[in-house]
Amino acid sequence: MSIREAAVSVLATAAGLAAIVFERLSADTGVTDEPLVAGLAGAVTVGFAVLLFAWALPRAKSRDDGASGMALVTSVVGFFSVASAWTGLPFVLGAGGAMLGTAARRGTAEPRQRAVAGFAVGLGVGAVALACVAVAAV
Repeated sequence: MSIREAAVSVLATAAGLAAIVFERLSADTGVTDEPLVAGLAGAVTVGFAVLLFAWALPRAKSRDDGASGMALVTSVVGFFSVASAWTGLPFVLGAGGAMLGTAARRGTAEPRQRAVAGFAVGLGVGAVALACVAVAAV
């Protein structure tokens, strides 16, 4: 993993955790189990970050055929998880999908796979941007 990829993975994870903390601090629900929910959301966010950045990304970079399908699925799930941006998942999944898409584009010469990977990059970046808007709107 390059220094740039490591920086993006740490930044995406930190943004996800910050979204959880920001939402919990701004919420005024009076529910007593909020620390438990925030802890579980943080654990899921960190778990997905480790899965994507420590396992899936190096695997995608080492494969010859690329991983455009995996990048697209990750970006789509990240895009749809914007509705629950307080979980921090759109930051991790969007950034992970974009990074997987970039690795897939570099790893294949097939035009269709490159197009799918390019779409995954755009969708992942869009998920992160929309998550920023959603968290700021809280």
